[in-house]
Amino acid sequence: MIEAFKMLREIKSVVFSTVNNGEPAARIIDVMYYDENGLYFITIKVKPYYRQLIENKKVAITGLTKDYVQVRIVGNIVELDKEGLDKIYTNNPELQKLIPKNEEVDTMSVFHLYKGKGEIFDLSGKNNKLERKRFAFGGATVNEPGLKITDKCVECGKCKKSCPFNAIEEGKPYHIDPKFCDECGTCYDVCPVNAIELPKGM
Repeated sequence: MIEAFKMLREIKSVVFSTVNNGEPAARIIDVMYYDENGLYFITIKVKPYYRQLIENKKVAITGLTKDYVQVRIVGNIVELDKEGLDKIYTNNPELQKLIPKNEEVDTMSVFHLYKGKGEIFDLSGKNNKLERKRFAFGGATVNEPGLKITDKCVECGKCKKSCPFNAIEEGKPYHIDPKFCDECGTCYDVCPVNAIELPKGM
């Protein structure tokens, strides 16, 4: 979890997505701060983005490092008070040059992503074709990634031969390692006995 927060903070400018009257909306936003309780970001109160955050109370975030490691998080947000804004300016001194802090004109708002679930999806190829780790925080829960092989499996080996990510291990039944599964469905398509369950999503 903290690893994912740190990566998004280092990327800094990441994609934040909301919903606007039933339509998806996305923009680049800076991750301004993080701690063991979640992520913190800001916006100006007159912007449509602010209204979307207030109305939906949820946000989806994704970013990609220069090494092709993707982080994505979806979760619940809450608007913070003036103390939250003080923390943002303390941890981002360059913000004062861009938007000077004015005690009399309160135009900026801080949001805290306090509960959510996410994953780190490593496509760097350093150790494997891919590797993923899922996590949850603030009381949220997350589904394990990957497709699942059920007891219907007849150990024919077609799934293992077809898997482009070497995620399938022999056994009774065969087993898909969720860390290395891309959820591409190749194994699902070739299984002759419908022994493979589709992924549930995050």
